[in-house]
Amino acid sequence: MNNSPTYSSLLNSQLLFSAWQEIKDKKSAGGIDGISVADFNAVAAQQIQLLSDELIGNNYLPLPYRKVEIPKSEGEKRTLGMLAIRDKILQHAIKQLLEPELEKIFLDVSYAYREGKGALKAIARVKHILQTEKAQWLVSLDLDNFFDTIPHKLLLGKLSKRINDERLMALVELCIKMGKVDKGMQWTDHTEGVPQGAVLSPLLANLYLHELDEWMVMKELCYVRYADDFVILCKEKNKAESALKKTLNLVKQLQLKVNDGYKVEHIQTGFNFLGIHFKGTQISLSEKKQTRLKEKLEQAIYADGFTPAKHFTDYMQGVKNYYAKLLHPQQLLFIDQHLVALLSKNLKCKTQKQAKEKLTNLQFITPEFQKNQSLIIKQIIAATANGGKTLPTVAELVKKRKREYLAIEGEMSELLVTTFGSFIGKNTKGITVKKAGKTLAQAHNNLQHITVMSNGVSISSDAIKFCADNDIAIDFFTHKGEHYSSIHSSVEPDNELWIQQLKAEENGKAAILAKQIVLAKIGNQHKLIKYFHKYHKTTDSTFNVHYAANHQKFKTIETEIKNLATGSLTDLRQQIMAAEGRAAGIYWDAVAELINDDTEFEGRERKGARDLVNSMLNYGYSILYARMWVAVMQARLNPCISCLHTPQQGKPTLVYDLVEFFRQQAVDRVVIALIQKREKLAVKDGLLNEATRNKLVQHIYERMHRYENYRGEQRKLLHIFGLQAKEYAAYLTGAAKNFKPYAAKW
Repeated sequence: MNNSPTYSSLLNSQLLFSAWQEIKDKKSAGGIDGISVADFNAVAAQQIQLLSDELIGNNYLPLPYRKVEIPKSEGEKRTLGMLAIRDKILQHAIKQLLEPELEKIFLDVSYAYREGKGALKAIARVKHILQTEKAQWLVSLDLDNFFDTIPHKLLLGKLSKRINDERLMALVELCIKMGKVDKGMQWTDHTEGVPQGAVLSPLLANLYLHELDEWMVMKELCYVRYADDFVILCKEKNKAESALKKTLNLVKQLQLKVNDGYKVEHIQTGFNFLGIHFKGTQISLSEKKQTRLKEKLEQAIYADGFTPAKHFTDYMQGVKNYYAKLLHPQQLLFIDQHLVALLSKNLKCKTQKQAKEKLTNLQFITPEFQKNQSLIIKQIIAATANGGKTLPTVAELVKKRKREYLAIEGEMSELLVTTFGSFIGKNTKGITVKKAGKTLAQAHNNLQHITVMSNGVSISSDAIKFCADNDIAIDFFTHKGEHYSSIHSSVEPDNELWIQQLKAEENGKAAILAKQIVLAKIGNQHKLIKYFHKYHKTTDSTFNVHYAANHQKFKTIETEIKNLATGSLTDLRQQIMAAEGRAAGIYWDAVAELINDDTEFEGRERKGARDLVNSMLNYGYSILYARMWVAVMQARLNPCISCLHTPQQGKPTLVYDLVEFFRQQAVDRVVIALIQKREKLAVKDGLLNEATRNKLVQHIYERMHRYENYRGEQRKLLHIFGLQAKEYAAYLTGAAKNFKPYAAKW
């Protein structure tokens, strides 16, 4: 401590001038005396000399902080203490003396207010920990009002260990204890905490939490801190629980408070750190942060009268410097889209020339909007002239076209044969369908599946070999929609996997899988009802009234199944099926309310159904069974060894298991939508007519080929069938710790 900072070091006028220059460059705001940086600049030399003289004479007395309240989220306010320029110069000079000494003890895990550190690097370190340390458990804990509650006595005690100069210590104490005054000159004492807005506060805050940093590093915990926001990650749950207990004790010793809700949770539940949402190793913006960024964008534009000028430029630069360096551009499209919507609706100009002038400084965040800036400006101007009606953005237009071509891709990968007397053959171009020498269809290069839905169709051995070589499955259905055969590439059986399927009952995995499958089915039924409720809650009062009650009933049944004891699999199946039956009753009653304005549907009926809805459902499920059968075989599973359904001789009961939680998205949603759209659908003599069959199959295939997010990647629903079968197999063999059934998005 022989070389520690001293009061006499402040008497160096060069140090004070250096501090003034930094404040001048930052264009800092002024304090209670109303003197701005520009005002001070005119008399800087005299004022700095006066400040130096006061320090030499030991009669320096700072002005009170100017009390400023700025809005936070959810109606709260943050209180800032704004310093007068001369007092800011002094605190900056003190900081220049203290910082090198304190940096000697500060640790690498502290990222706020330090040169070479910062929020971006803090987030990068958390990402690195998640990717390399395989940490799975998070200690979730927040300090309550940290800056405003730091005890002065403890803080000064920590600082005195680094500074051996009573006059300098007294000066720091004066800085942190000086009171605040508001616009009405009402005084507020400052008995605890460090003023947010003061130059010294960040440095002193880091010093105060240094003890916490030291303990985390000593215990070799995965820990990152940015001011009072920190992350603690552990590989094992018990270590996380121990870390939480010790952290609470340390915080208590520091006389700080912790917000309610502290806990240990798995990283897959997700957590927020510095405005970024982490879930596993994936990062994104939370909905709350997106809303806040939209609000700030509106404030920035309104501040400049809908002219993209200073406030707007500062906002966009801030987003580019922070979020754009962390996130994929697609995750920031909402900012550019909101900007265009705001300007299109609110930009008021008498002429196009005036509008162009107002948009001269317009800038975007994402490459997609930057590349099309001139076109987008034309759209905004056109929308302004169109009474503020927002025109589609470039991103929306591209997305629309993309959907069209993805649908075309799905259509081209499927070949549907419905004509009696057709012949499926092979020519130089691939698969062809003819009748009486006339070509009915020519398959494309990306053909993946053939469906035969008519009697009297023949197929050549060359066509079968071509399909086998190219992994193209062929499914055959009767005119009633009953699946009776499949041809697909041969798959070698996996004897070890089949043995594990058989062992699943005795090792308890079958019971776990049975519960998971039914919970997933009920969950997806619940989500489909939620999906339709979203669109009917304002138009269908009956459905809306019943929805709340049904929502609670689903939750109750799900809880009941989760609590079932996994003893005898036979007994468990009976209990699960009983609960599933009650959930099915709720589900189909809700479906009936959705469609009974357009058709008579009295409930679910399987074999022998002659009404339109049940006939469509049964027909659709046959298609689903066939696709899942192929997926099960390609995963090298035995289709006759199941968990939920009792195995039956010659029945693919595992296929029945795995389709349970896909029915709602692949078939039910399609049938309900077709009926609600009042499509021309009909049953003749208890069977779907040909036009209805073709329309239903087309829409089910379109649904199966639609992309959705699965395990963080865009996948076709059809491909998810295969992935689920492989994940099921991996769980049985022990290659995976658990099996997570498909959960629909709604």
